Parts: sequence; structure tokens; C-alpha cells
Amino acid sequence: MRRVNKWQMTALVILIALSSFSGCIFNMGTPGPYTGNETALFTMATFSVPGCNQIGTKIEIIEADDQGRILFKIRTGNSPLYFSCFGEESPLFAFAICQHYNDEKVYYYEDDCWFIYAKEDDFSITDQEQLKERNDWNLALDYGKMIEKTIIPKERQGRRDTGNEWQVENGIAKEAFLKLISIREDDYVFPTILDDDGEGRILLTVVVERFNDGGAIDASSVRAYLEMIDTKAQGEKAVIEEILDPAHIWTQIKEFKKQNHWHEQVIG
Repeated sequence: MRRVNKWQMTALVILIALSSFSGCIFNMGTPGPYTGNETALFTMATFSVPGCNQIGTKIEIIEADDQGRILFKIRTGNSPLYFSCFGEESPLFAFAICQHYNDEKVYYYEDDCWFIYAKEDDFSITDQEQLKERNDWNLALDYGKMIEKTIIPKERQGRRDTGNEWQVENGIAKEAFLKLISIREDDYVFPTILDDDGEGRILLTVVVERFNDGGAIDASSVRAYLEMIDTKAQGEKAVIEEILDPAHIWTQIKEFKKQNHWHEQVIG
């Protein structure tokens, strides 16, 4: 019989231990590679709802209207972005409406298509009707009010662009943030791209956090910000705003974009 050395045994024990934590390492709840409806809806969620780009995000279709719009539910894992309002152990729930999709593109109302909640049951009939009203539920499709995004292929689920996303987050975005916001030596800064406007601007969420001795995040230390950078100016035109009410972040994002000329043509 072949003898197993101590290093092989150690590796085996670690593998078994990790595989037993179904929500931690190997099984984060991701419903396989996204296909069909889920791929389009996942793409929309990734560009719209902060925190939906992580492994473990689940998407469930709730209802469709007469025009093919889809009301769907998003469930993510815990995100430090929402610790201050939802706590450390609360998964994020969001409800959103997609206007239309095909094999290549997904269409939606950019700033009025979603709500977030700490608990699934908090989504009331009133909220649902307001979300439907904002998204013209059962009315004729109006492509003039929609934004379109190319559907993210399954091998890139959780990411948004096809180029240098990591370099932007940890390069010009992080550098611009640190020029404008003071942090402690033991703080860690995590910029994450949320969207781009096609005119060179990139919208990010930035989480500042520190860790306890055991390696867990110190929830009381978490701060979150919106950051917009102009990549054509190499981040020199960065604008930053603290997120004070993550539970209503969608309204802040909408106003932040408006104030900073999102989608407007860059001159000069």
C-alpha cells in the first residue's frame, strides 16, 4: 500500500475542511455559469447594484409583464459596503426590473430599476408597485429611455469590462482616492468599478476597512464612498462623495451621476 506523507495528509485534511464550508470557499451559491435569462439579468445587476459582482450572487425571476419586462430578485453574500445599515451577517436582497434582452444585449432604465433590502420579506407590495410604475410596467417598450449593456460571458461573470479593470481599480482610482481622502495606516482601501458611461468616466464604490487581530473585518471601521474618475484625464478629475445611507444608495448614485455630468460628452 502506498504511504501518504505528512504533507499530502495535511493537504487532504485542509481540502476536506474547506469543502465542508458550503457557503465559504467552493460553493458560494453561484448558480453555475449564467445562461439564458440569468446571464442577461446578472449583467444588468452587475452594472447597477453595488455588491452584486461577487461569487454567490443568485438570481430568481419573479414575474413578467405583457411586454416581456422581467421583475427579478437578487441575493448576494454579505458585503462590507452595507455593514453600517444591515449588519455583518445579513445577505443583501435586491429587486430589479429588466426592460428587454436578446442574445447579446440587455436593456433597462439605468437609475430607476432596483431597490435593496436587508431582508427578503421587507419588499412590500407598495414597493413592488412603485418599482413597476417607475419602469412602465405593462406599457409599450420605450427604447429611448433605456440603456443597453453587452451581456457578460460566463467566463467573466462578476467582472464588467474586458480590459484593464483591475489596473484601473488599484491604479488611478485608488491613487485619486488617497489624494482626496485621509485614512489611517492600518486602513485598507478597496475600489470596485460599478459602471462606465461610454464617455471615459468610470463610477466606483470604495470601501475603507480595517481588520481585527483574528483577521475579521472590524465592522465599526467601515466607511464607503462613491468615486467618479475621468480616465481620459488619468484620474486627475476625480470626484468623491461619502455614502452615508447605504440602504438608499440607488438615490444617491442617481444624483451623483447627475451632478457630475454622467453620459454628457467630455469637451477638452
